[in-house]
Amino acid sequence: MARRPALDIADTLQGVAEELAEHFHADPYQVVELVPSRDEKGGTTFARIVTEGGESDPRYCSLEVNRRQGDIGPDGPNIVGRAPYTAELPADTALTDRHVLVVDGRDFTPTSPARIGGAFDLFKVVDLEVKT
Repeated sequence: MARRPALDIADTLQGVAEELAEHFHADPYQVVELVPSRDEKGGTTFARIVTEGGESDPRYCSLEVNRRQGDIGPDGPNIVGRAPYTAELPADTALTDRHVLVVDGRDFTPTSPARIGGAFDLFKVVDLEVKT
């Protein structure tokens, strides 16, 4: 079977992903793990361990506000449960739902797994909420 032209295009896009990120990912981020430990009063405190990003290894993403909170379908309006923010991260990110994503100094909680689609997707996308 002959190679599909779409695969050649996908390979080309993957080859320029880093350059595209350089031009379009402007928001510095860190992936932070919250490690619990007991304090002297018997409570729990959380140490913040940076596992990705930071001063020695700066990383950048694209943070967007989701503007659509609902949808109009054939049966009328539907409320769609969507996170208020979406971040586009490098494909090699280690972000999981156990982490906090810190973007421009603000803490966000992932509400979905960091996911990547098909061959044309260059970056992982994750839904987020502001951590309270």
